[in-house]
Amino acid sequence: MNYEVIDIENWHRKEQYEFFVQFDEPFTGVVVEVNVSRIYVDAKRNGLSFFQLYLHRCLQAVNQTNAFRLRVVNQEVRLYQEVHVSAVILRTDQSFGFSFIPYSEDFHTFSTHVDAEKARISLDRRLFPPENPANVIHFSAMPWIKFTGLSHARKYNSGDSCPKISVGKVYEIHGEKWMPVSVHVHHALADGKDIGEFLEHYQNLLNEGLKD
Repeated sequence: MNYEVIDIENWHRKEQYEFFVQFDEPFTGVVVEVNVSRIYVDAKRNGLSFFQLYLHRCLQAVNQTNAFRLRVVNQEVRLYQEVHVSAVILRTDQSFGFSFIPYSEDFHTFSTHVDAEKARISLDRRLFPPENPANVIHFSAMPWIKFTGLSHARKYNSGDSCPKISVGKVYEIHGEKWMPVSVHVHHALADGKDIGEFLEHYQNLLNEGLKD
């Protein structure tokens, strides 16, 4: 089994969970800016996809943040060992499909998974991937927009508890490159300090150079 079932009765978040899980809209979120200067240069110097690099570092940060691995499934709270990503992938006709991209700590392995999903979506007109598990984050990129706020289309009472992370247009200030990031989480599972922990991990990983 790839998850641990949380004992809600003895969980330190029991009251918070029982309060927020009843909400029609239980998601809360923020928009911040992250510095992507190092990873942008690394991508250009090495002929790598900037999108794939920042997506991989994002998923690494998610997997380092316990609250971002929690999901509500069939009235259970599950802590998954590993979280993958369902990213929006554009087709050449500007329609899109939702992907399922398995996580790998190794960037080059992860990159092959992204390429495989891009190839599948380019030929497959279905919106959803063949595999659509609970232990994913929902990810989208809007490189045309330097946004300062963001909301998501959502079906209430759908049972969805996956974190939703979106990024926007890269821009430059005083020679450094910055990117807006929107993070929305299910408030029954995560709080502001958890979003802060994720963002700290993410920025630290974006500051790291490529590894051999």
